[in-house]
Amino acid sequence: MWFEEVKDILFADYEGKGEAGALSRICEALLEQQKGSWRELAEAYEGLSGTEQRTLDCGRFAVVLQFNPRRAASSGAKVDPESIRRRRCFLCTGNLPPLQRGVLYRREFLILCNPAPIFRRHFTVSSLRHRPQSIAGSFGTMQALAEDLGPQYLVFYNGPRCGASAPDHLHFQAVPAGCLPVEEELGKSGKGQPGFEIVPGDGLSVYRPEGLGREAIILEGSDTARITSALDGMLCAMREITPPGVEEPMLNIICTRQKTIRVIIFPRNKHRPDVFYREGEGRKLISPAALDMGGLMIFPIKRDYDSMTCDDILQVYGEVSTGKESMSRIFELLTGFQY
Repeated sequence: MWFEEVKDILFADYEGKGEAGALSRICEALLEQQKGSWRELAEAYEGLSGTEQRTLDCGRFAVVLQFNPRRAASSGAKVDPESIRRRRCFLCTGNLPPLQRGVLYRREFLILCNPAPIFRRHFTVSSLRHRPQSIAGSFGTMQALAEDLGPQYLVFYNGPRCGASAPDHLHFQAVPAGCLPVEEELGKSGKGQPGFEIVPGDGLSVYRPEGLGREAIILEGSDTARITSALDGMLCAMREITPPGVEEPMLNIICTRQKTIRVIIFPRNKHRPDVFYREGEGRKLISPAALDMGGLMIFPIKRDYDSMTCDDILQVYGEVSTGKESMSRIFELLTGFQY
């Protein structure tokens, strides 16, 4: 039944089999086909030539700022329940633009070219079913996607209250690996040394890095089952300190597959910083999601991009990232979890 609904928009079908790098090549072929047949997408990618980037060295960590005016709709999206209820879901297959095509992924997801790209290759991976954005029960897909795309891509997840512009429809995104400062910082000598570590055994390391300007939890290893189990334990720990009735603890997740699998989790305290809600010239349109937490901050307004300082960055991270006491409690709870 579902195949009948999507057969006319399929560019290719990937079932999780084939040689290394096959999925990334299919996705890149999809992107070239779409740029040739879908004018709006081609214009969006041409618009990347109008973006600007600069780097702020904030001492023990760096942040890359990107001025990208085409991201205004995403940065300022209304994601309150009433606004979501009143609009059509733009990720449901029946609501996609007529010229959009996708790659069927493992019979459950559709890989699409993101129409508001941040990079020269930017894909959205959306569930075929309209179901809420929730990592619980879906992290296996995220890991598999990182494995299938290979080391040249990273996969990220924005929680429903942490940057997802479609909190009502499960999806991930994929962009080129190596694009985020945090990837390099975790790999530097000393920078990736844990401030607190749990080592349940071979195949998995769980640690809390220091000096990033925001809190993070790193899961790293070669055993995919144990990494998934560790993430489940982390979610359980975070729920212990999350108010009742909240659908999912606030977080962003980045997953890469290099020599090992590395999962970076950014526990969150709030969706947007206070400066987002100010009026007049004091306002900055900044709505941190996974890439921003990873050290690439997106600004759709030039004035905001030009005026941002390290002090501003530290203020934003300090507001939206979970506090040190909460992180200590999460790790305390994690020590009692059976992996």
